[in-house]
Amino acid sequence: MLKDVLKAPMTFHQEVSSDVKVGTRVACDGNCGTVKYIGSVSPFEGIWFGVEWDNPARGKHDGSYDKVRYFQTRHPTSGSFVRPHKVSLGQPITCAIIERYGAVEGDMAGVNKDNLESLKHEIKARFIEMVGFDKVNKQQSHFEDLKIVSVCKMMVNGAGPPGHLQRMCPNVRELDLSKNLLNTWESVAEIAVQLEFLENLTISDNILMVPHNPKALQDHFKSLKYIIAAKMSYDWFQILQCAIMWQKLELLKVPRNSISKLEAPPPGVFSNLRALDLSGNLIENWEEINKLGTISSLQQLNVSAVGISMIQFPGEKKTDLFPSLSLLNICDNNIDKWESISELNKLKSIEDLRIRNNPVLDLESLETTRQFIIARIANLKMLNGMKVCEERRGAEYDYLKKFALEWISLDGLPSAPDKDSQIQQFLCAHPRFPELITKHGLPELSELKKMPMTLAENVINIKFVSPQCPEKTYEKALFPTTEVMNLQGFAKRAFRAKKTPKLSYISCKMPGVEHPMPLFTRNLNFYAVEDGDTIIVRW
Repeated sequence: MLKDVLKAPMTFHQEVSSDVKVGTRVACDGNCGTVKYIGSVSPFEGIWFGVEWDNPARGKHDGSYDKVRYFQTRHPTSGSFVRPHKVSLGQPITCAIIERYGAVEGDMAGVNKDNLESLKHEIKARFIEMVGFDKVNKQQSHFEDLKIVSVCKMMVNGAGPPGHLQRMCPNVRELDLSKNLLNTWESVAEIAVQLEFLENLTISDNILMVPHNPKALQDHFKSLKYIIAAKMSYDWFQILQCAIMWQKLELLKVPRNSISKLEAPPPGVFSNLRALDLSGNLIENWEEINKLGTISSLQQLNVSAVGISMIQFPGEKKTDLFPSLSLLNICDNNIDKWESISELNKLKSIEDLRIRNNPVLDLESLETTRQFIIARIANLKMLNGMKVCEERRGAEYDYLKKFALEWISLDGLPSAPDKDSQIQQFLCAHPRFPELITKHGLPELSELKKMPMTLAENVINIKFVSPQCPEKTYEKALFPTTEVMNLQGFAKRAFRAKKTPKLSYISCKMPGVEHPMPLFTRNLNFYAVEDGDTIIVRW
């Protein structure tokens, strides 16, 4: 009986009704948008919808026509006018679930055989046999047993008739509502309140108005622990307002939103939060991130690709910020100084660090870079997904040997007004050095290489060019011991190569001759690369 009611055909192409108002979400030819205007457009007859499309390329203007403004868009090409009968107003979630999970006759359970053949050809699996679609479909069509439901891109506009979803899918734990036609958190709450055991909600790529009274919706999300809300155009203050609804929240992912400024959450908000993902937002300033340090329960923080170039905590000793933080992801940023890495040693609980694709990693060879990070952060147990075990002692001792001569030379300086200043500068650059001396002792002088006191005496300046990107040229100061594999990594990022490039070089003494560099484990010394030479990058 319920299925028959829910399967009743919907009238998608409707005339203007009381259900359509400014703010209503609509779809047309696979594109979603928001109604921003309802009325006439001179000199045309009849009623028009002024729609701002989620995809700016779908529209034609900014809400103006013939020098008359009817509505305002965020992008200059995201608006257009359409007739009411051209748009779809979507469907309730119950209909979307039946459409996606309902029983379909036949061995293939509605799966397109041509699409399967195309997939087999694409993955070169000529003899693979596709079986079991009918069995899976029959299992999924028992809606009362569904625990994971995805209605992504199903034009869901709301909960549908009161109580129907609760009777239809009483055991759902995980729900994906991304890329639909929902327009308010109240409409999402009407869905969530019918799912008593709902713990995990994905709501990404929807345009939802922040609720006027979020506290009134707390009981609707009383079991919710995990939320993914990517690409919602929210700033941090809107997220904090929404978070009032989620009293048991443990994991929050809000990547690629409009977050640039942060603020400590008010009392009672995020009191159970263990993991937070802010990746892809344009935050840039680490001082903003420090404002989240009062979230005492936070164990994992992802701030990859947010534009930060420096990390700094207040004070010189262990910080009281982020007391429980054990995992930090700072990949794909602009961190270019070792002092920022040393600052992470101030975190009391840090054990796992992800730090790929930052300029600081190009300052040394790959192996040396890993040793430097391990030596600078005492409690680190995982680095870029690899365990830090027996290598710690060797990394710390090699670090001591690397800078011991500089430390010894400072200690041996005669008393002078600037001696303390020089020692302080060294300790700012290497804050763990005295601790490492206490732990391992100073290396014997016989173990130390007589290295130049200034980097300028020990580096060579190399130019990087690529025939495939003639407009780009890079100059880089490198140690002669830098290995080719590290140069390949730098070149791939710098020139945005789609695969690992091949390198060759041209000597400034023989400008017409190009020498290949095929052995990626060899260093610049091996190929006799000198100051002023040029490396050619191809892929």
